[in-house]
Amino acid sequence: MSHLPLTGVRVLDLTWVAAGPYSTQLLTMLGATVVKVESSKRPDLFRQMVGTTAKGLDSSARFNSVNLGKASIGIDFKAPDGRALLRRLALTSDVIVSNYRAGALEGLGLSYEDLKSERPDLVVTCISNGGRGGTDPGYVGYASNFNSMGGLGHLTGYPDGPPTEVRDSIDLRVGTVAIVGTIAALLGVARTGRGGAVDVSAQQAITGLVGDSVLEYQLTGQVPLRSGNGLYSQWPYGVYRCAGDDERVAIATGTVEERARLFAVVGLEQASAWFSDGDQRVVAEHQIQSWVASRAADEVAAELSVAGVANSKVMNGPDLLDDEHLQSRGLLRSVTHPSLGEQIVVGAPWLIDDRAPELTCAPELGRDTAAVLDEWLGRTGEEIAELISTGTVESSESIRDKPEAAVI
Repeated sequence: MSHLPLTGVRVLDLTWVAAGPYSTQLLTMLGATVVKVESSKRPDLFRQMVGTTAKGLDSSARFNSVNLGKASIGIDFKAPDGRALLRRLALTSDVIVSNYRAGALEGLGLSYEDLKSERPDLVVTCISNGGRGGTDPGYVGYASNFNSMGGLGHLTGYPDGPPTEVRDSIDLRVGTVAIVGTIAALLGVARTGRGGAVDVSAQQAITGLVGDSVLEYQLTGQVPLRSGNGLYSQWPYGVYRCAGDDERVAIATGTVEERARLFAVVGLEQASAWFSDGDQRVVAEHQIQSWVASRAADEVAAELSVAGVANSKVMNGPDLLDDEHLQSRGLLRSVTHPSLGEQIVVGAPWLIDDRAPELTCAPELGRDTAAVLDEWLGRTGEEIAELISTGTVESSESIRDKPEAAVI
């Protein structure tokens, strides 16, 4: 991993659920050392995945999926000694990432303003509903809220139906936006020696990804409508059912030439009326659908690709797991988890020097408490044992000794 660009960068991970953890997971895949701060008194919601709580807090595949490669230290935030310890860890970090609600980091005394006098080169990234300041009241939020606040929900779905939830992918989009700001701030440290506060608004992250709808309203005065799988400005453009069990192909044409190539394959004559006349479009759509429905998805995709028509099979979970290209790129990998056994996980969506980053499973809660206190703060074994005995910190062993950890 020494070839990765963030090797040697220390990240204190004060995140939970998905948006923040995914952002810090991407940092691990760039070589950073990421230490996730946790507590069994208020565990990450993803550790409490439905159906796993009876097995404890270390048996969630969902938690494993966004916390790969991290270390875990258990600290009681509410204990004064725990907060003091957390502050010392913060001051030995290069980056702090949080997605607690707005104001929570300030309440812990861990904002950039709180720490910059001692660590002016520190980067503190905060992800929240609407960001700091402005008129946002700082309420708690999850992916469905980001989807709605950002404007994507209104655009997702069919014209005669309600806005549609996009679920966890919203969190991952927010986390990806956050890593851009974090890396930019680290580049600033390398250039000037000064860090700073990176303030990430989940609403703004999503609004920025649907900015064309804002522009459309500004230019036309019309509120963009949901259009299902279609696209008002391009046609044919949609998802078509193939032969077989729930198989579909997405087809997109963007130019007159591309439309002509599609029409030639399915046996339609090219005519200008096809684009402007609604009734003619309906006839053409039926013929395209009829041609697609008589063939398997792989056959449709192959024939259209040879003809130069943009298309792809609509991939489901098994298709992705079996995809040779994804496997060859190292995106889908197997890791061994102490409780879950062998798990297929999604790795980095990039190669660096033609190599995919190595992957290890998410940590057990408190697994690395002693190692982090030793390596980051120079605490002795006796001091660490005392901190564990007083409940200031937790190790995976001390958590297992408790009668029952907190659950939802």
